[in-house]
Amino acid sequence: MMYPIVAQSLGATPVAVANKDWAADVDGILAAVTDKTRLVYLDNPNNPTGAYIPKSEVERLIAGLPQTCVLVYDAAYAECVDAQDYTDGADLVAAHGNVLMTRTFSKLYGLAALRIGWGYGQPALLDPMNRIRMPFNANLPAQQAAIAAVRDPDHAEKARVFTIEWRKWLTAQLAALGLDVVPSQTNFVLIRFPQEQGFTAEEANQYLTERGYLLRWLPGQGLADCLRLTIGTEQENHAVIELLRAFMDRQSYPVEDQA
Repeated sequence: MMYPIVAQSLGATPVAVANKDWAADVDGILAAVTDKTRLVYLDNPNNPTGAYIPKSEVERLIAGLPQTCVLVYDAAYAECVDAQDYTDGADLVAAHGNVLMTRTFSKLYGLAALRIGWGYGQPALLDPMNRIRMPFNANLPAQQAAIAAVRDPDHAEKARVFTIEWRKWLTAQLAALGLDVVPSQTNFVLIRFPQEQGFTAEEANQYLTERGYLLRWLPGQGLADCLRLTIGTEQENHAVIELLRAFMDRQSYPVEDQA
């Protein structure tokens, strides 16, 4: 949601391209590129759907872009991915001078409140950015926390394993309740709710909020039938499933046999 806001604040014209099968549509992006296009933003995996496109599709996108256009590859959830055909973008930067990979400490490392991240690109791309950036763009506590995070790879691996295991568990549990879940490669799952009165995403959101569980309802992003559930602690994961089970059972929503 920040991409168009930042673009407009700088006098640029943002052009949104709809997703295809919940992830980026490479053909749609290339069709939208004109001789005025200077930046293409790609979040992979996608937020808020959790879906991703494989490395081959990203390479096809890069091949179709003019050299005057920079691909900003937002890999915020890269640490959460277990798909073998995914790329975090580091290899793309090494091979292409017009690719900038961005990363964050907000997701797997849990440092969201500190607003700290990093980017990786070739010198010819980064040097102009360094000349115009603000001199105090990252505060000292955030820098120290980020340094401590990267010096503790064991904790990061534990968090990664936990995230993947509980993502699979939540996906299976939600499917057993008759809810559609978009296949995710992130630290959240996107849940699609029925359109029937009594079982909608809006009603589920209110039901959960009243009981102390805050999910993200997404009508402003064209996903009014969806809630985004971030993977929590073991206790929180079990509790939210039990609450959703109670919500769906209120009027005996029909669940297809999963066997």
